[in-house]
Amino acid sequence: MYKKKVSGGGVGRVLRGRSQSPHNNFFAYVFGQKEHAVGLLKAILPPGLTERLNWSKLRREPVSYVDSRLRWLHSDLLFSVPILATGQSVLVYVLVEHQRRADPLMAFRLMRYIARVWGDYLKKHKKTAKPGRLPLVVPVVIYNGREAWSVGRSLRDCLDAPADLVAAVEAYLPKLEFSLIHLQEKRAAHVVDELLTTLGRAALWAMEVADDDERVLAEMGRLTALLAEMTEQADSAGALGALLRYILATHERIDKLGLKARCQVSGVGNGQSA
Repeated sequence: MYKKKVSGGGVGRVLRGRSQSPHNNFFAYVFGQKEHAVGLLKAILPPGLTERLNWSKLRREPVSYVDSRLRWLHSDLLFSVPILATGQSVLVYVLVEHQRRADPLMAFRLMRYIARVWGDYLKKHKKTAKPGRLPLVVPVVIYNGREAWSVGRSLRDCLDAPADLVAAVEAYLPKLEFSLIHLQEKRAAHVVDELLTTLGRAALWAMEVADDDERVLAEMGRLTALLAEMTEQADSAGALGALLRYILATHERIDKLGLKARCQVSGVGNGQSA
């Protein structure tokens, strides 16, 4: 079964136990919070959409559509936000790929997940939904592979048939194409860093350098600057702890004591968050 209700969870649950992916837990902890979710979605979605939504009423839907057996490779978040002019709900489905290679059947997987999103919406709003209508669902894939995304991004790219035959029946085929954000190529993906919160920027950077010990040490200045900025914000202890635990969990060969020491030298707390 793919749909699973999820709870927000606390900081203490982030990265504990091997039954859950550290990437999944960390991403859900950070961007499951409204403030950081708003920053992320504004940073990755087109302005023609973001300018028409009422972000003050964004809500995370407490469900997941990824099979629990696949949570080491994939995680997802579903958000609903109303249109300013009409109040109609727009759903944004964010799927995070933690595997290192692109999935050529990604569009097919998304189609299955979105069908379940619509099914759940109709059940939940059976008395209020407009008959014969479905809410807009915007699919976004955040990919963290080292290799470039070299496969198709639409459902039609998955079809095993000559291109001229696909073109001949194009009007009868479902069309689904997703927005792709490749963390290794954020600038090319048009991510507007300025719209992210400080923790949001730190989280995407930490995911971007996961398992790359040389890079995380080479960019220590960037990390400590982000940490210092975070310490100036209210209720920063939990966020700092989650960030440092994630970095340590995804860099098993790194000198943990050395990393903590370098954070202390930079004036980021006394290391207790890690």
